[in-house]
Amino acid sequence: PQPQPQPQAAQPAQPPLRSQKPQSDSVCQSNQPCAGVALRVRSGCKQNGTDQRPLICVQGRAVVDQRNGQRGLNAVVLDPHTGAVQSIHHFDTYAQSGRVLLEFVRGLPAGQPVLMASYDDAFFSLGQPGIQAVLELGGSTIGALNYRGNIALIGRRGATAVLHEQVQAAVHRSDWGWGALAEVEACVQGDWASIAPQTQGDRMAELARQCAAHPDWTATCAKQSLPRPSGANDQKRSS
Repeated sequence: PQPQPQPQAAQPAQPPLRSQKPQSDSVCQSNQPCAGVALRVRSGCKQNGTDQRPLICVQGRAVVDQRNGQRGLNAVVLDPHTGAVQSIHHFDTYAQSGRVLLEFVRGLPAGQPVLMASYDDAFFSLGQPGIQAVLELGGSTIGALNYRGNIALIGRRGATAVLHEQVQAAVHRSDWGWGALAEVEACVQGDWASIAPQTQGDRMAELARQCAAHPDWTATCAKQSLPRPSGANDQKRSS
C-alpha cells in the first residue's frame, strides 16, 4: 500500500499586537522624555552567549520583541499623521531574495514611516534589490552591512535622508560571531513630516567612524568621500 501523507502539525498563532495602553513596557522605557510619539528600534544581537531578539517600540509599547521577532529584517509601518502602528512584517533575507523587500517598500505611499530591525542574519540573500529597498527608505550606510551584521532604522518611503540609522558590521571569527547591537531612538511631535532627518554630514561622519573602526570594510568605504572621524589626528609630516 502507498504510504499516507502525515498531517502537518498546526503552526502556532502569531502573537496578537498588544493594545496601546497608557503605561509602557519596561523594555521600551527611555531616559529621554518625549511629548510626542516615542520610537525605539533595536536590532537583535548575542549577549552573554544568549540570542536577544530585536525590539521595536512605539509610544512605549513593544510591537516587535522576544515574542515575534524573526530572522532577517523586521519592519513596522506607521500612520504618518498619528504614529499609530498599521502593520508588522518580517522578511527572511537570509533565505529569501531582497526583491520581496523591494516590492514591499515600493508598494508603500510616499512618506510612509517604516521602522526596521535585523535579527540573526539579514544579509546573505539581501542582494542589491534589498539594499536598494533600504536606500529608498532613506538609509545610507546599508552598504556596510555584512553577514550577521546588524541594522536599526527609522525611515520613510521615498525619503532622501534617513531619520535615524545605525549599522554594526559583524567581526567574523571561527564561530561567525554577530555584530554589536544597533539601536536608534526618536521622538516625533506633530505630523511625521515635522521630524528633522539626520543631515548628510551626520550620516557621513557616522560612516567615517565605522570605517575607521573596521578596516576590512574596504569595498564600502573606498567608494565614499569620508570626513575624518572625530578625534582623529593627522600625522605630522616629517620635514
